[in-house]
Amino acid sequence: MKIKYILPATALFFLSSCGSNNSAQKDEPGTQEQEILDENCTYSFNPEATEIRWTAYKTTDKIAVTGVFDEFIIDGVKASANNPAGLFKSAKFDIKTYTVNSGNAERDPKLVEFFFKQMDTPESISGKVLNMSDPVNGKGTAELEVTMNNIAQKVMTEYTLSNDTIHLFTEIDMATWNAIHAANKLNEVCKVLHTGADGVSKLWPTVRMEIKSALKKDC
Repeated sequence: MKIKYILPATALFFLSSCGSNNSAQKDEPGTQEQEILDENCTYSFNPEATEIRWTAYKTTDKIAVTGVFDEFIIDGVKASANNPAGLFKSAKFDIKTYTVNSGNAERDPKLVEFFFKQMDTPESISGKVLNMSDPVNGKGTAELEVTMNNIAQKVMTEYTLSNDTIHLFTEIDMATWNAIHAANKLNEVCKVLHTGADGVSKLWPTVRMEIKSALKKDC
């Protein structure tokens, strides 16, 4: 199954904060009742209920700035499986960086120009699932390979399953993909907006990545 899907403009992955309006992070994992799998049910992927979200942090107070990517391609998802992990164990993804959407029309072009275009592969962030455990009490782990700046690195993630929604999340360090130079360039352009009450301009090197998908359940 291959999906090319464009999310609504109001809808995980990388960067930050050249704009004045900031979004608080919501839907922390583990706060909802965990899913108990029914062996008589099958799950299937629902692209219309899938989003890739990122959260970056600016100033020494670590103020969160969140957003999504409006366009991505997901390939290799199974048609159906008796548990959510089975759907995605061979999945691949390709995120179109030029569709970065932080909800701020002033910020988004700067993210494209001064972060993504500073890299060797500015148009996309790609990856694949290497391993994914079956859920136990609504929780599991997955190992991804993520390629950015022409560098492929393994990333360990966790996921939860609640109310038929799978929520995968992790934190990544931009230094792992040799992207500190891009972060520094963005911070230079956005110096004033990244400056806190202490007078220090800071863009944190860690970014939170989340993928959420409300699955179709057939029993």
